[in-house]
Amino acid sequence: MDKNFASLLASPLFNLSLSSKELFHSNFLYWIGKNYPLETGEYFSKFCNDEPEIKTIISVKREKENIDFSFEYTNGQKVIIENKVKSLPYLEQLKKYSTKHDQSICYILLSLSKPSFIVENGNYFLANNVKWNYLSYSVYDGFILSLVDKAVSTYHKELLIDYSIFIMGLIEIEKASVLKLSDKFDFHSISSDSIYKSLIELRLQDFYLKRKYESLCYLIYLKTKESDLPVMNFGEKPDWDTDIEEISFGSGMTNSQGLSDIKYKVAPNVIMGIQIQGESFRLFIEDKDGMLAHKIKDKLLENNLWFIFDQFGGSGVYPKGLKGFNKYGNTFYYKSVKLGISFTVDEIVNIVFNYLMNIKKNLSIIKDLIRKSV
Repeated sequence: MDKNFASLLASPLFNLSLSSKELFHSNFLYWIGKNYPLETGEYFSKFCNDEPEIKTIISVKREKENIDFSFEYTNGQKVIIENKVKSLPYLEQLKKYSTKHDQSICYILLSLSKPSFIVENGNYFLANNVKWNYLSYSVYDGFILSLVDKAVSTYHKELLIDYSIFIMGLIEIEKASVLKLSDKFDFHSISSDSIYKSLIELRLQDFYLKRKYESLCYLIYLKTKESDLPVMNFGEKPDWDTDIEEISFGSGMTNSQGLSDIKYKVAPNVIMGIQIQGESFRLFIEDKDGMLAHKIKDKLLENNLWFIFDQFGGSGVYPKGLKGFNKYGNTFYYKSVKLGISFTVDEIVNIVFNYLMNIKKNLSIIKDLIRKSV
């Protein structure tokens, strides 16, 4: 891994990319398409619904109508590419891009990270019943290298070689960011995770942490999906207003820390949930308008229905002293403990699962408390 870090630090293109990590790669796609239209067309034509006879591409565009990169063939076929490097692909976002689908459009997700909604050996998926082709950056790198011998100048050749080195370095970091159940929950700590520490110099720690906490959340999702709990698809958001019970799973990055976010909608406008951010493990209650959460929080605690941390020994709960709850605005109230570095990922997964099962076990009591608070 040290060799990959060194190659990234030495790469001019990598260092230039730091000011706009995602857009840089879309711009490089555009540069290749404009300078090598035949080679680009030949490579991507295999994804088309109707493979064109003339492979040279036309109408090359970038960042047009929220589309990262697109081009057309002379037979009317259009290729739309959603490019994901630093950020992670979500199915709901891709569904929006394919709402105006017709048979002349081919969709490609080019992604550094393989999204959770694609089966292990799959190379396509459906969004709104529209086929999206999946292209990994490790496969796409083969195309980049194939251009080296076709480069129109020494300068182009050096750029392509440098970009390939750049991509391979990112791929190795992405691999290191995937979690296994047997791993220690220590990746939030600079002193315990040497990769995290090294990535700070590269300014890639945000990508690493986002991927780690997405991986953690996905493992919780897989565990929960095996039960009879009301599990939503990974990355989907709950509907605040319906009376349907549902559990959502999401992840992200806030305040320079990775976040796993699990929400159990127990009633309209009421969500009970678990967040893991950095080393903080939070139990929270949330509403969308400040009408219910503040009324229910104390009753849940008094009845031992929520905000109980017995699985952590019951001590070290924040906030301390007379302050009952921490909060964000008037809609989100929580208590928390610090996890440290002693837990395994498997232990964290099981702890979250047990909390979700406990909500279901006490759901009728919880709903009764909510009704009395309205």
